[in-house]
Amino acid sequence: MTISNLDNCVNLHELIDTVHIYFICPVCKTKKELTFPRMIIDQNKNLTTISIPKKIICEHPFQAFIDKNYKIRGYQKVDFEFCGIKDHKERDRNIKERSNSKNKGLEDVVSKKDLLSNQKINSKYLKLKEIYEDFWDFIDNNNKEFQQFIMIDKRR
Repeated sequence: MTISNLDNCVNLHELIDTVHIYFICPVCKTKKELTFPRMIIDQNKNLTTISIPKKIICEHPFQAFIDKNYKIRGYQKVDFEFCGIKDHKERDRNIKERSNSKNKGLEDVVSKKDLLSNQKINSKYLKLKEIYEDFWDFIDNNNKEFQQFIMIDKRR
């Protein structure tokens, strides 16, 4: 079958009913509009949680909570991400090699380095910094606890 008139062709993407949602990263406040099929949000009863991975909007992964009216009701930072081998063939080969060794425990099959490569260091400084980044717009300029961050913050 041949199509003689290309003007009558339909783009399949135009057939999907979509909604444009404007996201703001809860960490760095970078903004970007993304398009989603309406049915993703419509199929849930109350809120829909959408995970936004790194590099979609900015360098931070986060989650957004969207209501039935396609409005964002809140955001949540991601504290930990599993970061493994990107090449599936290499991952499968490594798992096979590790599982064939004499010790077949889970710690041998899944590399601890792969699981913990993005884990944050638990220090008072990082916790204060995280709190400041989440709530910087609510913190008074004279707050002594966060003064070290207030002084270098270009948003103030």
